[in-house]
Amino acid sequence: MPQVSNVDQEDEFNESMRVEWAKARARMTRWKEELLLVQEEMRRVIEYLRWRKGWWQERSSLRTHNDGSISSGISGYANKQAAICSRIAEQCACYWLPRLKIKGITPSWASHFESLLDVSPISGNQELVSNGIEVDEDYNSEDDIDSDDEEELGAWL
Repeated sequence: MPQVSNVDQEDEFNESMRVEWAKARARMTRWKEELLLVQEEMRRVIEYLRWRKGWWQERSSLRTHNDGSISSGISGYANKQAAICSRIAEQCACYWLPRLKIKGITPSWASHFESLLDVSPISGNQELVSNGIEVDEDYNSEDDIDSDDEEELGAWL
């Protein structure tokens, strides 16, 4: 049997390390891209809901009717729909912003919803409190993944 030299083994090891490094770099790049996509999806959801609110508000004044109660009903319905869109946008922002802030991310739409978030000191630590949702600074999204999810995630990588 041919003897494998240390140089050959070292070359093989170095090549396998280069392959593993390339795979890890590709995963990192993919996750960075995914982070950007998720942030863009968040922005689009918020922007759509804000646009839809305005659309409903326009509808409340577009239709006129001779009967005042019908006009009032149309206006009331449109205003209710506008309020629903506004509330959904607020709920999304209140859920997403604390988690983004923990990771040091401040999206462009955050300024519209800052007033909904309170930052209050609790026992020396800052906790973000928004509409009853408390998010600890030590929150780690990886904690939300159980071992079954990790195995499934590993299969995809």
